Amino acid sequence: MGPKTIHYSDVELRSLEGRDVRLIINENTFGSKELSGGIVWLEPSMVTKPCHAHMNEEEVVYTTKGDGEVWVDGETATVRAGDFIFFPKGSRHMLRNSGGTTMQFLFIFAPPIDPSKYKQYPEVDFT
Repeated sequence: MGPKTIHYSDVELRSLEGRDVRLIINENTFGSKELSGGIVWLEPSMVTKPCHAHMNEEEVVYTTKGDGEVWVDGETATVRAGDFIFFPKGSRHMLRNSGGTTMQFLFIFAPPIDPSKYKQYPEVDFT
């Protein structure tokens, strides 16, 4: 099998609370059975709500544009373009765009994620 490529604009754009997402890498697009991933766009002052966790998946996020903050299990850190973020299995987390332009980041899950299986914590605010 030769190289397989997909342009991000060829994948459905999904609007979730606080963000737009394209799930690009998955079994349907690339035949990937061990990981999934895509791109997220977060407008200024928006937060990836609700706070959530992935109980069986690790996630890595790479910030490609913008400035923001990350909240993980009650602790925060500043992030900017070029930063990687790691979310361990079961960690509650959110991202906030604290800059003046759209924040963009790439995400990879292993094993692959089904967003309908996120454990949600709507009572948790980004503070």
